[in-house]
Amino acid sequence: MKRDDQKYLEGNWSENISWEFYLSDFLPQRELCSAVFVLLKHKGKIVLTKTHRGWEMPGGHIEKNETLEEALQREVIEETGAQINRFKLIGYRKIISKKPDSKNIRNANYPFPYSYIPHYLAVTETEFFEPTGDENEVIEAGEFLPEELSKLNSDVMPIMEVCLQRLNDIN
Repeated sequence: MKRDDQKYLEGNWSENISWEFYLSDFLPQRELCSAVFVLLKHKGKIVLTKTHRGWEMPGGHIEKNETLEEALQREVIEETGAQINRFKLIGYRKIISKKPDSKNIRNANYPFPYSYIPHYLAVTETEFFEPTGDENEVIEAGEFLPEELSKLNSDVMPIMEVCLQRLNDIN
């Protein structure tokens, strides 16, 4: 099958680190994946987590010897208290570092010069959302109608909007 990744977005996290978001049915090389994120759907609403950065899609770093799917399930449980019933890869964010920094050198989760963050769509049938992980990391979890998302304070809104356009790809 021909790989047909399509770049939709790009941006910068810092002077040293930029990113590109691709829609894709293919996973990047596992060894280069540092984190996973998911747009989580529940009965027509979207479940998000609130951190010190604002409202975001649930997700986070992949632990050593953890599969992408295990990391996805663990992060969703920690950040929302929900179980994932179904999920589907939607694409990935390619992280590009111009030069190594101390974080890249100390932490194998940040391969240099590229790393990847797969993004998924998922469905949960969980009725009550309460984070179970580090209370210093996640402030709360909440449900929002898709049309409410643009009013939230979120740095990842452009990626959420791309994911929302594909929300019907998973039921």
